Amino acid sequence: MLEIKVFNKNKVVKGNRADLTSNKTSWGVVSSPKVFDWTELSKATSLDASELKIFLNSAERPVLRNLGSYTVVTFRVPSLNGKNIITKPTLFLVSEQKKQLFSIAQGIVPVVEKIDSLSSSQAERIFQDGPTKLLYMVLDDVIDTYRQILDQLNEEVEKVESVVMDGHYRRDITEKIFRARKTIVYFVRALFANQEVVSAISKGQGKFLSREQGLKFSTLYEDIEQLEDLSTLYREVLSSTLDVHLSNVSNNLNVVMKRLTSWAAIILVPTLIAGVYGMNVAWLPFATTKLGSIMIMALMLVSVLGLYAYFSKKDWL
Repeated sequence: MLEIKVFNKNKVVKGNRADLTSNKTSWGVVSSPKVFDWTELSKATSLDASELKIFLNSAERPVLRNLGSYTVVTFRVPSLNGKNIITKPTLFLVSEQKKQLFSIAQGIVPVVEKIDSLSSSQAERIFQDGPTKLLYMVLDDVIDTYRQILDQLNEEVEKVESVVMDGHYRRDITEKIFRARKTIVYFVRALFANQEVVSAISKGQGKFLSREQGLKFSTLYEDIEQLEDLSTLYREVLSSTLDVHLSNVSNNLNVVMKRLTSWAAIILVPTLIAGVYGMNVAWLPFATTKLGSIMIMALMLVSVLGLYAYFSKKDWL
């Protein structure tokens, strides 16, 4: 349902529909909107609900558009889906003239809980500065979420890197590397798209945004740029780690093959001797002597020990 937040009596409180037409900054929040939510939102903004739904399509790229008496901003927000980290669009409707900000998301709207925990002076300053400032705070928090997830990914990358550099083989390493790389690719795509939106705001393309507050969005542009550089760096590290891991797998396979070859050669010689003397041919050396069997077994033992010493010296065993 549509929940309205306003600053009143030194704190952020739950408002009502009448607050949307007052002279105070109001923030409308809709999480996981249903049919009646879209209807209520359409009445509050005089915008076509079917047109607004398109902006929340997961395949849609973040955009900035001026629609009716609102500036429409979509921004991709990271969220956890099982073991995978994905990004989903969040829709913002901003009108500086009406002093309104609406946030609509398929899930939890960012910063809702954080705004309630702000001190009285912080909340008052944000709401007094208007909906554009409120939008800035929300997007800044989203970018911080990207940074936190990238920090978690970095820790995961360091763990994987440590295992790979130790030369240990684990089946889950390749899966972890590819999952992290996939997440980073999605992140970079989302960050580039979000950066275009932030750039458009800072250039004053939002007709119903505060131009003065809009200039501050250039700092968000720089923050996103830093995250893009970090993402690229982590992706390169993962690529190098994968190369080292595959090299370790190849080396381990070579070691196994050398050991198998060595033992096969060691077993082959006594088997060959036993096979030849098993033909019971009289002219073979030691074939007719009383101690022949002992001497032949001694020959087998010497050949085995000799080959074992040779391969051990070559570090094949």
